[in-house]
Amino acid sequence: MANEVVNPFQLYRDEKGVPLAGGNLRILQPGTSALGTAFSDSALTVPQVVDGYVLDAYGRVTGDLKWPGIRDVEVYAAGSPARFIRTDSDNVTLIDSSDFAINVATVAAMIANLTLVLGDVVETQNYLAATQKGGARYLIVAGGTGTEDSYIFHDLDNGLQARLIDQEANNNFYVAGAVGDGTADDTLPVQRLLTIGGDIECANGIFACAALTLSVAARLYGNGTLLRFPFSNTDLINLTGNDLFITFDGLILDGNLANQSTEQAIAIVNSAVLATSGITFSFVHFNNVQFQNGSQYDVLGDGADDGFPVLYSFAQCNFIGGEEGSASFAVGSVVMQDGVNCSIEDCYWNLTVTATTGRPAVRTQSNDGLELTNPGTLSVSASTLIGMGLEAATLADSRGAIDARQVDNLIVQANRILNPQCGGIVFDAGVDTVTICENLVNTLTTSAVAFGAIAAVVSINAAPGDNWQIDNNTIPNSGAEAINLDGSSAGNDASRIQVNGNIIDGPTLQAILFHNLENVAIQNNYINMESLATINAVEVNTDGVQGEISVEGNEISNVDGTAILANLASVARIVIDGNTIQNVNTACIDVQNFTGAIITNNSLIDVLIRLIQVGTLTDCYIDGNSYIGAAPTGFPTNLGAITNLLVGENLIQQVATTIRNIAVAGANQTVGPVVAHQQEFIVTGASSIDTLQDPGVDGWIVVLQSDGAAALTFNDGLGNMNLGANRVLGDATDTLTLMWNETNTEWNQLAFADN
Repeated sequence: MANEVVNPFQLYRDEKGVPLAGGNLRILQPGTSALGTAFSDSALTVPQVVDGYVLDAYGRVTGDLKWPGIRDVEVYAAGSPARFIRTDSDNVTLIDSSDFAINVATVAAMIANLTLVLGDVVETQNYLAATQKGGARYLIVAGGTGTEDSYIFHDLDNGLQARLIDQEANNNFYVAGAVGDGTADDTLPVQRLLTIGGDIECANGIFACAALTLSVAARLYGNGTLLRFPFSNTDLINLTGNDLFITFDGLILDGNLANQSTEQAIAIVNSAVLATSGITFSFVHFNNVQFQNGSQYDVLGDGADDGFPVLYSFAQCNFIGGEEGSASFAVGSVVMQDGVNCSIEDCYWNLTVTATTGRPAVRTQSNDGLELTNPGTLSVSASTLIGMGLEAATLADSRGAIDARQVDNLIVQANRILNPQCGGIVFDAGVDTVTICENLVNTLTTSAVAFGAIAAVVSINAAPGDNWQIDNNTIPNSGAEAINLDGSSAGNDASRIQVNGNIIDGPTLQAILFHNLENVAIQNNYINMESLATINAVEVNTDGVQGEISVEGNEISNVDGTAILANLASVARIVIDGNTIQNVNTACIDVQNFTGAIITNNSLIDVLIRLIQVGTLTDCYIDGNSYIGAAPTGFPTNLGAITNLLVGENLIQQVATTIRNIAVAGANQTVGPVVAHQQEFIVTGASSIDTLQDPGVDGWIVVLQSDGAAALTFNDGLGNMNLGANRVLGDATDTLTLMWNETNTEWNQLAFADN
């Protein structure tokens, strides 16, 4: 360590701070026990005694001790034998700590000073000009001690060298010669420090650079700005090498978009860290960094699909002021390629975009378009993304705000995704484990080309995905589907998919749309469709599904189309249980082309056309459902081809209107179709009825009332009436209860109340 200065009257103390009166010094070659040579004059011609040099009564050196190069100083207390105190390792040659130094204005003046001799300490006020920062202290050493780099070593005009004293304290761009005014080209001085690495201070300036390379472990920190030099059209910082730990902390990285040529595939930070297989591990961390005015990439992180993934980490970073051109579908703000693991937490995106431009905030991809053999993990949490994503001419070229392809695991949690273009959170069906929870995806841009607020798209990955969890997200004002999950045309591409507890309000297309998936649970979601014309709320439209689809405990309202539509060509079973469905214009539940369907315990309110419609099923069980509200024009309907149909105790209660309006008086009018165990009907517009429609299931019961406008007669023995006698409902208080006898194909009286 550079500690004591061997100058006249330099004081040495022991470990307790007591002066070493009569102590001894030995001057050695560094790291050895061999004696070094010391001199008492600046010309280094008068040798001093260095083996057991005796300090005076005050522990002081009584004459100069000077030497060229580097020495170790062993310090001993007085006594016999002398007690060893310490070794001062003279890593920069012992310097003057008494604040004596030769003052010069600039480094240039130091270089030109012919009077400097070995051992002199020079203090510069600036680097190259009187207005330029970068003052530091230098020790004059022998020529050739180090390599001239215009930072640590400077070749002097007198043949000696000046070596920077305390490099660690002066590891900043100004001491390396940078101007830092945002105009001068600071590429060379900044690169000097990046070549050395370590802790590098970027503070109090704007350093304009082009094509920097960082290939050693380093930490760049400070409040300064690295600015892409105007019209350099190159990556600002390129990371190369392997087994690196690189940190960017607190600085601003500016892509200088306005002063670059358009349509350049350039990045602010570009990485080829894992260029070969068999390497170890690299870590790149951005903390409290602001990326601004990026062109096509802010960060392009590249790994290798046959090596160990890189880890990229972003915390409290801002991404602002970037814009894309017509080729922007190929790029993004943060793009991770080829096996990169990426963690993003508490970051912010707000880029300048127009109707025809944009880019995703985060995108993962394969560099060569092929399936990765070693995909990584992407985690995005607690971040805000405004206006991100890209709507291109086709979905193939479009991208979501978070667009995750070719990764193994995806975690997206507690983010605010506002006004995304084309898609909010998009991943491909090959992603194995997906957790998308507690996000707000608000106001997806309405367009003809859009994935949806949360969407899975068909993947090149042949392996099926597994374990998708999409829970407790809030999705208002989606300009397409709110949740749109597609496996592939082959079917069975994913299993154990849970969509639970989401709030979906006002999508322009389906709230939940599934294709080609396996073992799906849609549970406890709140869906308000805002009566958008002919749009279904929950739609499962799949080929080749196996396993079970569960639609349970959801609240669905204001649907102009069908609330729950499941139309498959499959061997799957569907369970629709415990849902509350209200204000539906087409149908509450429509299930067709399943092996089995269980439709139970659903509350249906205010349906305009059909309550429950089923068909082409092997087994169908309808039980415990209830309806209250305005009269629909159709009832639970069997569309045919059901092998085993069981209808249990369903309750249908009308409110303030008739179930069936028989508009023309006369015989042989029908009421129905009746497909519930017990239903109540108020018959209007008829005075005499011979026939009621065949419900098709033995034991079904119907309770009939008149509207009270006129007496209503049911004629025994005519049509399919077997009542024991004609029954007349004289007013609205009279009721006739009938049960269908499927064997005799007739209605039998259970009860007649003449009130």
